Amino acid sequence: MTDFSQLLFVVIVALLGIPVLGSAMISVLVAHINGHLGTKLGENSLVIFSGLGTIVHELSHAGMALLFGHKIDDMRLLQRPFVGDHAGRMGYVSHVWTPGNIYQQMGNFFIGIAPVFGISGAIALITEWLWPALFDLVDLRWDVFLTEPWWRIVIWVLLTVNLGLGMHLSRADWRGAWTGVMLYISLLVILASILAIMGVDYILISQMLLVPIVLFFSIFIGTIGVLWLIVTVLI
Repeated sequence: MTDFSQLLFVVIVALLGIPVLGSAMISVLVAHINGHLGTKLGENSLVIFSGLGTIVHELSHAGMALLFGHKIDDMRLLQRPFVGDHAGRMGYVSHVWTPGNIYQQMGNFFIGIAPVFGISGAIALITEWLWPALFDLVDLRWDVFLTEPWWRIVIWVLLTVNLGLGMHLSRADWRGAWTGVMLYISLLVILASILAIMGVDYILISQMLLVPIVLFFSIFIGTIGVLWLIVTVLI
């Protein structure tokens, strides 16, 4: 591979491949967890256990839609999924865009996967507020559980689980994302070209982008995986 092709490969893997694959794995795990909860504990349990996550999920869609110039014509942040014509949806954001507008069409990709990053950001803020010692990954030891009062850790667990269970991307989310993926790839090619002109090495991009993004998704997939295991065994 040439230097440019290596650089382009790293950029696409870091900014497209890993986010899409990680989001898909998280969505599958969360869907199984919510399925267990809904079947065993009833539909109201979904609102209880993932209501906050659903609200942040829909706000993430809405915020990204506005950022890319889409018009929001209807939105429901939280609702009972199996009542009336709700069709199993706990929330939704309906938005329209101009088909000939490249910027708006590319935005569909970011709008589709926005909840993964919106909910992750919310979890990061809650962690900084309630349990900041968790961010010290280098020196993280078992005594991290002694850095905060027990009640703060309990609140952190409850809020994090509730947010995490709202991270599921629906089929509609994925369909919307794919309508903008080719334009997004074109943007990544332009970005890689600019980096190549600037003389940026693909190894540097790997260290600055690929490694942190892989670590980010590994932590969340591992956390959701543990939660899936607990729910599967107990429920």
